[in-house]
Amino acid sequence: MAAIDDSLTVEQACTLPTTWCTVHMSLLASRPRAGHHALLQAGAGGVGLAAGEYTHWVGTRASVTVGRPYKHWYLHGTGKVVILIPATAPAPPRDTHLLSGGTGGLDLLTGQWLAAGGASTAVLAACGGAVSEADGPRLRKARPQCSVCVARADAAEQA
Repeated sequence: MAAIDDSLTVEQACTLPTTWCTVHMSLLASRPRAGHHALLQAGAGGVGLAAGEYTHWVGTRASVTVGRPYKHWYLHGTGKVVILIPATAPAPPRDTHLLSGGTGGLDLLTGQWLAAGGASTAVLAACGGAVSEADGPRLRKARPQCSVCVARADAAEQA
C-alpha cells in the first residue's frame, strides 16, 4: 500500500500497477542482469519510462528509441543513450537482416518494411520457427525479390 500523491488523480494512480506489471513481466522473461544492455522501444511512453527505471534498478544499461526531438532531449537528460527515429525513416540497407524477436506482429511488420525497402533477405528467428498461414503470403507479397526465411531459434536453449 502507498499513499496517493496530490499530483495524481485516483484514476491515474490506478494505472500505475498495470504499467509496472507490464514492465516487470516483460523484463522478467528476458532476465536482465547487472552489466547487460537493453534496447527499449518507445522510451518516452509510460511503459518505456517505467522500463528505464526498472533497468536502472537492476543495473542494466538501457538505450531507448524515441520519435520526436523533444522526447530525445528529455530522455538524454536522464543519462540514457537515446536513438532518435525520424518520422520518415530512411530506407533499410539492401543486405540481410536478422530479426530476433520472433514472428509476432512487430517482427512481421518490420520484415515487410525491410522487404519493401529493398532488403535482399530478412530472417525471422522464432521459438516455434513458423509463420502463421495468414502472414506468410503477406511477407512474400511485400517484395518478391526479397527472400524471407524463418529460423527456429530459442535464446533460452543451449546450442
